Amino acid sequence: MRNRFLGPMAILLYATWACTPGAIPSPPAPQETPRPSVPPRLSHDNDENLVDPKAPMRTASIGQRVDTANWAVQVLQSPLILSEAKANTLDAKGVPIAVQFRVANVGRQGASIGSSQFELEDVVGIRYSNIDWYEEGFLSFEQINPGLEYEGWLIFDVPGNAVFQNGNWHLVIDGGLFSDPARVSLGGGQEAGLIGGNEFNIPTKSLKNKGCLTRRNDSMKIAYAYRRSAFYPFYADEAWILPTGKMRGGYLQKVKEIGFEGIELGVDNFGGAEATKERVLEIKRELDDAGVPCIAIRAGGSLCQPNVMDRSRKRLEKAVEIAGWVGAGIVNTALSGPARNPQVSTGANGAPQSHGSSQQASADDYARTAKALKEIGDRAGGSGLTITIEVHQHSLADNSWTTMQLLDLADCPNVLVNPDLGNVLWTYENPEESSEQCIDSLASRSKYWHCKSLQRIHIPEINHTYFLRVPLPDGDIDYRYAISAMLKAGYDGYLAIEGANTGDQLSKDRRSLQYVRELLTELGA
Repeated sequence: MRNRFLGPMAILLYATWACTPGAIPSPPAPQETPRPSVPPRLSHDNDENLVDPKAPMRTASIGQRVDTANWAVQVLQSPLILSEAKANTLDAKGVPIAVQFRVANVGRQGASIGSSQFELEDVVGIRYSNIDWYEEGFLSFEQINPGLEYEGWLIFDVPGNAVFQNGNWHLVIDGGLFSDPARVSLGGGQEAGLIGGNEFNIPTKSLKNKGCLTRRNDSMKIAYAYRRSAFYPFYADEAWILPTGKMRGGYLQKVKEIGFEGIELGVDNFGGAEATKERVLEIKRELDDAGVPCIAIRAGGSLCQPNVMDRSRKRLEKAVEIAGWVGAGIVNTALSGPARNPQVSTGANGAPQSHGSSQQASADDYARTAKALKEIGDRAGGSGLTITIEVHQHSLADNSWTTMQLLDLADCPNVLVNPDLGNVLWTYENPEESSEQCIDSLASRSKYWHCKSLQRIHIPEINHTYFLRVPLPDGDIDYRYAISAMLKAGYDGYLAIEGANTGDQLSKDRRSLQYVRELLTELGA
């Protein structure tokens, strides 16, 4: 009996000893050549530059470390003004200011931090977000493990009349949902040394190829097409809407932390047909501030079926208007409709037949749909938008060849494809084509891409197939092949992970994103 408890007791004693300060020494920090102009590197026990995270103001000066949540932040030198030449490359509207900083994970587990968590606060309390320095619009850090750090530049676009005001400026760092912000005092106006005023060089190459701390430079960007609206205590049953109230900020922070670079939203998130520009811009600010911009607007419906086509067209036109306001480049539409005769509905999917399908469509159905797509596509193009036809069940674009036929009939450069392979797999009892055949045919004409995966369970005795929604690496679609085909076709748009609709969707969708990242790295994207 004594031996039975020996193992647990040993573990308990070891844990007690290990939690004693100084019992387990921290691994030595990597050595590097010191630079006189840069303060000492951050660490867990560097008291000289430490500002107590429990202090009420939690404010540091240049060169000091300030903590918030699991992060230690240090501003390395006085902010600088970019030269006119560099300002032009950023399309800055005011005066671009650069802040050199260092951030370290001083927590106990890996975590992610993005540039949306840093703001520049002027002398009257107005805060400015980061502006575009890289092609994707903002810095996005990979997950940083404990004890590791990242060093780089933050660029802010500030009105000229604010830059030269005298008073104290601050860099404000948002530590997350459960932590108060921290601040770094940057000094006064230009006369007090806030702005260096000299030309400087940002070592862009040094911000890459640094392991887990670097920002990716993939040709494909990864967005989130979530399919479950649950984030405690918010729950919206089967509606695909964002959490409301205080839950929204925490949800968007989690989406950003997982690593998504944008989000797809349906028109209902903005008020549907009643959406106003003011309401759309309000939501846009929330998304942009969280570092998760809206990159696609979703609106669907048949454009040829008499009982729904007028409503579907108005919905698509409203989506184009909303996309222009919110700054999304894509309006995605699935041309699906209900059964024309409810008595002969074939159900959701997996049956030998599919109502509303290309097999049941007429030449007139294609002509009507193509005409509407061209008219709305021309309008979208005037706003710099692209309409993507999602390959989808219960629509006349439910496989590669009918989708290509519809594109050719529409003959509009602003109407392209979303080759959703999951919808090809689950339209019928037996798919009309393989995912490999579909992606090979549509890759070169794609502008947006929904990615989901399924496990197929065929029961031939009842002529039906059932499908289980699973993370991308666990399903029957070969995304290694599909991503390779898209890369070969030169695709550089968004890969939108169409999320799980049951269970802990955020954990499942994180697995899908990590799988895609691994494939992109392996394939040299």
